[in-house]
This record gives sequence, C-alpha cells and structure tokens, in this order.
Amino acid sequence: MDQVIVMNKLKKNYHHGDYHMGNMIRSKEGNLSVIDWHTVDFNNYGDPWYEFNRLGIEFPAFASGQIDGYFNRKPPEEFWTLLAYYLSASAITSIVWSKYYAPEQMKSIIKLNKDILLWFDDMKNIVPTWYGSVF
Repeated sequence: MDQVIVMNKLKKNYHHGDYHMGNMIRSKEGNLSVIDWHTVDFNNYGDPWYEFNRLGIEFPAFASGQIDGYFNRKPPEEFWTLLAYYLSASAITSIVWSKYYAPEQMKSIIKLNKDILLWFDDMKNIVPTWYGSVF
C-alpha cells in the first residue's frame, strides 16, 4: 500500500448523518441551527470530518467558509486527504442508491463523480480546485 490514511485523532462525536445546507435554519435573530437529527438515535458515532462530505459545494464560498471556520483558517493536510476519500466514496455509492431509489437523479450523480475527479485533478491534488479561503 503506497499511502496509509490515518483517521484524525479527535474523540468520538455524534455523527449527524445528513449534514448539509438543507438541514440548517436561521432564526429571526440570526442564530444558525442544525435540524434533522433523527439518525443520532442509533448511537451514530463517527469521524466528525465525515460530515464534510455533504458540503454545499455548489456554493464554493460557503463550502470554503465552513472549512475555514471549522479549522480556524488552517485545515490540516490530513483533512484534505480524508475529504477526497469521503467525497469519492459517497459519490460512488450514490450511483447505486440512485439506480434503485432515484433514477431521475442518475445524470446529476454521474456529473458529481466526474466533478470530483476534476476538483482533485484525478486524485493527484489533495486540495480541491473550488477551495479558497474566504477570510
């Protein structure tokens, strides 16, 4: 094996399981909340970085801001390696999901798989092309 991916050393955290912009709401006062926590009922622990596989990448500034905010503008190299893996694994398995549950989405899922290869230059670069610090 040429490269070994070491999981980050953060302690176990609840794993939301469906973290994306559609599960965020803002109050009249401007407070941001995350909703739709039903999957946590199943002792859903995991790598908190896994949640980044649901970044709103169609909005690069938002996605970059989430990463910069989480890491105080200094994402470690280990994060980028795992992000590439998590995005790829999620996109590939989405093909099978779409075949059985949402065939009308197959075209967009195939496009996402192709986009991931473009973002990571056929997995030669660990930082995706859409990332840019927004601070």
